[in-house]
Amino acid sequence: RGLGDPRGEGGARGLLERHVNHSDAFIEMLVVAPLTGEVLVSSGPAADGRNMAEDPGVLEVVRTRRPFIRAVYYSKMRQRAAMSFCAPVFSLADKERMAGVLVVQIALARSLYTILLDRSTMGVTGESLIVSPEGVALSELRWQHNAVSRQQISAEPALRARSGETG
Repeated sequence: RGLGDPRGEGGARGLLERHVNHSDAFIEMLVVAPLTGEVLVSSGPAADGRNMAEDPGVLEVVRTRRPFIRAVYYSKMRQRAAMSFCAPVFSLADKERMAGVLVVQIALARSLYTILLDRSTMGVTGESLIVSPEGVALSELRWQHNAVSRQQISAEPALRARSGETG
């Protein structure tokens, strides 16, 4: 309660709103109850009360009590590729008690994808992309629109990356 009324302008909602409003990279920020998965407060009231008990990022943070980056995935709710960062929020009064899980949803089109789509040093056919462990495109492709989560990638570099190679 050190942040005042959690849903008021001076409370947690106000703090989350300010972060989202001042960065093009953030879509939404939420604080989730670790035991129930209920959204306690968010940067926008539409998410309040939503249940995220089955969210892989929330589950991992509750299990490990450590921050977790959820890899790019296709969000059915947003109908596009998404990515999120999750971190435990510990009580000020009892530093061992996890009071919530902070979930930050990232706007890939305004952050990571802008880097991938900058092809100024790649020549005529060069391309950077993100591929899932199953070989599916998780970023927009140069030659095919709406490929995210629809296009299987079988090029040699993608196959090598899937097998764990780097470089």
